Parts: sequence; C-alpha cells; structure tokens
Amino acid sequence: MKRILIATTIPQTINRFVQPQLATFIQSGWDVHLAASGAEWSEEVLASGATTHEIDMKRQVTPAHDSRALVRWIKLLRHLRPNVVIAGTPKAALLGMVAARVCGTPVRIYHCRGSRWENSTGIQKGILINSDRITARSSTSVLAVSPSLAELVLKNRVTRSLPDVLGRGGSKGVDLKEFAPGPSGLRPTGPLCIGFLGRLSGDKGIDTVLKVFEVVQQSHPDIRLRVAGGVDDSSPAAPQTLDRLQRDEQIEWLGQIANVPSFLRGIDVLIFPSAREGLPNAVIEAAACGIPTVGWNVTGVRDAIAFGETGYFASYGDEAALAGYALKVLEQPRSYFRDACREWAHGFDSKLLAKLTMDYVEREWSESGAQAIGRTS
Repeated sequence: MKRILIATTIPQTINRFVQPQLATFIQSGWDVHLAASGAEWSEEVLASGATTHEIDMKRQVTPAHDSRALVRWIKLLRHLRPNVVIAGTPKAALLGMVAARVCGTPVRIYHCRGSRWENSTGIQKGILINSDRITARSSTSVLAVSPSLAELVLKNRVTRSLPDVLGRGGSKGVDLKEFAPGPSGLRPTGPLCIGFLGRLSGDKGIDTVLKVFEVVQQSHPDIRLRVAGGVDDSSPAAPQTLDRLQRDEQIEWLGQIANVPSFLRGIDVLIFPSAREGLPNAVIEAAACGIPTVGWNVTGVRDAIAFGETGYFASYGDEAALAGYALKVLEQPRSYFRDACREWAHGFDSKLLAKLTMDYVEREWSESGAQAIGRTS
C-alpha cells in the first residue's frame, strides 16, 4: 500500500488546513499518517481513518530540543517507511525534510505556506531564511500556496527554481457550500459596516483598520466596525488599541467566533491590512460570501484579490489609499461585487484544491518514487 506522512508543527494546522483533503487521499488508496507536536487533533481528523503521531517540536530555535526531535523524526520514518512525506510550517518542514532525506524517502514535498523572514531584518532574517534554504535543499519538490510566494522564495534564493503552485493557489481552499451569500444576497438592514477578521497583532494591521474606520466615518458618520479575532499572545496589539475596541460604541469586538460565514455576510467590505501572507483564506472566504476585500499589495494578498472586481489593494503603508478604496466599495451596492466575488472564489474551491493536491502527489510519486513501490506493501 502507498503510504504518505503529512506533518505540521502543531496539530491545529492539520485540523484546519489538511483535514479537508484527507478523504481524497484515503479514497485514492493511500495509507495516511499525520505528525505534529501535541495531540489536540480534531474529531474530524480522528474519524478520518488517518493514523496520528506525536513528535515534540518547538517553534523557536532550540538546538538541543531540535536535535532530539530530529532523532524522533528519523525513528518514525524508519518505522513507517513512507513513500511520500509532505511537511509544512517552518519547524516541522525543516526537521521533516532533513529526516526524510537522511532516511531516503523517495518523495519529499516542502509545502511552503508563508515566509516568516520576509519582514525580518539582521541576524534573525539570516537564521530564518537559511533554515528555509536547508528545508528546500532537502526536499525533492517545493509547493507554494500562491504565485507571489513562489516568486518571493525564488528571488531570495530559498529555492533554485520556481516552486510549484496548484491552480490559483491555496492551502485548503474554500467550502463553497458553507461560505455563500445569504438567500437574498443582501446584507442585514442597518448602517453600513466594515469588518476585520484575524488575529489582533501588529502584523495583521488592526491599528490600520482603526485609521481606515476613522476616515470612513467622515463620509459615513453611522458606519459600524465589526472585529472578529482573539489577541495574539506572541505579538499582541497595543493596550490602547484593545481599549478602543472595547469602549467605542460604533465598534463591536466579537473575539473568536464560530460562525465565520454569518460574520462575513453581515459586513459590506473586509479590511485586510496584513503585512504578509501565504494566501489569506479570510479573503477567499469573504469573496465566496459575495463580500469584497481591501488590503495591501503584498505577498499572498495580491493573489487573493482580483483588482477592481473582488476588491482593491493599495501600496503597503498608504493608509489614505486604503481608506479611499474602502469608500469606493461602500459607494456601490453590494450586488455590484457579489457575482464577481463568487465567480472568483470558485477558482479556490476546496474540492478542486484537494483533487489538484492528490494529482500532484501522484505525479511526484510516479516520476520520482516508482522505483520504491513495494517498500510498504
């Protein structure tokens, strides 16, 4: 039987991004194994038929701990002898690709979901980018989640050739049944509303959202701002920002939410001023609900917005332009963007992405690993 091991640093990443694709692998005859640090697997993952493994990994650079984790990786691979290893997120990808190369795994796919080093400087950037280079050199192929991310890693010599991208890109795609416009396609009655969906941290741009909100208020005094997302403990928003979210009567801070489609259907435009992304799922999910997005022209985000059709992106840091685009969206009825947004989202359909991923793995296995057939039979 063909065997595949899929790994990320923490299980929550597999729960969210990999789980929708597990059925496709299993139904195609693959013996699927999953590895991460911790055992917080979702019910859907546990019920999928995949086998889970725990390897204690730290996100931070911890040489002694990383060495022990590498040994555990090698032991697991020698036991499973998979035909294919796919690893994403920095630490799992580094350890997984190096261990798979040591063990002679025929197909080693580095699933590049983002670039932590893009906005870093100095020694930290050097450490991060060299880690990614080691990961890429240890793989047999590199798969990026967006065209601009693929171009970025090639430009910075992380890879020697342009990484592969599936379709328009994406890490999991969007469920077009779950994320869809409301029955009438119209927003609830009441004042216009702009929204923010994401972690409350510096690099996600919540301070910029508040500045855009203030500019829009000048033309639309009754405008509302709805914010969905929890505080990022590793890089929290400033205390004064959190205080503003709690005390401003025209702002509704919902914290973590369970029903994302309902949130998106209740706003008129999504403000997404993230400084860097692999490919932002929130933007694609908004489009699937018929909602346009305004964000920065940065890695990943520019791939998620069809400029002028499903929203707009401004030069990074130009808050006046960002607010201007938000106003431009609000000047139009919701139906102006709805159909184009929905059509755009179809290019990121989760079922399509699962098939493309399966086809990619099968092709890589056929071309690079066919000589190892029978190793795990």
